[in-house]
Amino acid sequence: MQPLAADRKTDREGLPGLDEVQAEQTALAADPENPVLLHQLGNTMGRLGHLDLALGLVGQAIARAPAAVDYHLSLGKWLAAAGHSADARASVEEAVRLDPAGEVARAALAELLLDDGDEEGARETLAGLADGSRATARAQGRLALRDGRWPDATRLLLIHLK
Repeated sequence: MQPLAADRKTDREGLPGLDEVQAEQTALAADPENPVLLHQLGNTMGRLGHLDLALGLVGQAIARAPAAVDYHLSLGKWLAAAGHSADARASVEEAVRLDPAGEVARAALAELLLDDGDEEGARETLAGLADGSRATARAQGRLALRDGRWPDATRLLLIHLK
């Protein structure tokens, strides 16, 4: 099955447009047990600010494919956006458990730890990862800012923005 993202139409702010939402809803109606479609529509709903729908749809995707790291990361993202910090951390920690070497999951956990003020936990989470990889650059840049290492912070945050 091809992802629906190939022909996405968006509104002026880069948010998913009505065409995209309708296409995802139609695909899901035809295959309501498909975790990929549940996850995709959940993320679309989250980007549109419908966090309750995002959480429900991504949760359903996880129930159908519990080993999918990306699904746990998305759930953590939407939980954090909804202000559920502890639950967000638990979801992202599950992603790290499923893929301990995964830079994206570890960087996401480091970001949540920094948001919660756990600088040491963030450092431990990022330990051993490459400096300045696209996945880790934002978290590493935030730590560099906290340390007063302005040139490193600038370099890392520019990597993140590229």
